[in-house]
Amino acid sequence: MTNILAGRVATGRGAAIKMVASNNEYIKTLLGVDPFPGTLNIVLDKPVILQRVTPLDKRPKQFGVVGSINNVPCIIYRWRGAPLHIVEIIAAASLRETLALVDGGKVRLTLPCNNLAEPAYWRVLLWKLFYKGRTEAFYQDRALKQLMRFKTIHKMICQRQFKICG
Repeated sequence: MTNILAGRVATGRGAAIKMVASNNEYIKTLLGVDPFPGTLNIVLDKPVILQRVTPLDKRPKQFGVVGSINNVPCIIYRWRGAPLHIVEIIAAASLRETLALVDGGKVRLTLPCNNLAEPAYWRVLLWKLFYKGRTEAFYQDRALKQLMRFKTIHKMICQRQFKICG
């Protein structure tokens, strides 16, 4: 049984290139092949909690689950403190080229049912207040970047804990 999530491609900040390179051995273990150096940023249509995730680094600050994007195998990953509607995708090749994706393009993510949970009602309300209808707010909105300075509020909106595979 699987879950399907809808989202749109977004322009990232370029920060994941270094993360993928420095954590290649962790990512390769989960993906099964060497990853493309970089990620594809996805803004989901709704907030979700990733659960039963696998750490992708030593610290651990990045966590992922194996899934697919438009039927291409990948790792759907999120870093600690990411907003509930933001995920990044790691794959063996450039997904923008392989799938001919452009910013704003629609994608379909597939992952096992046991790797997805609905956020608590109050978190969904906070998410709607700050993010609903603002597709790329996380990446481009200056006012939201100011809000992120108030870490308590930001942590309430974002995923604070992951349920890690045992």
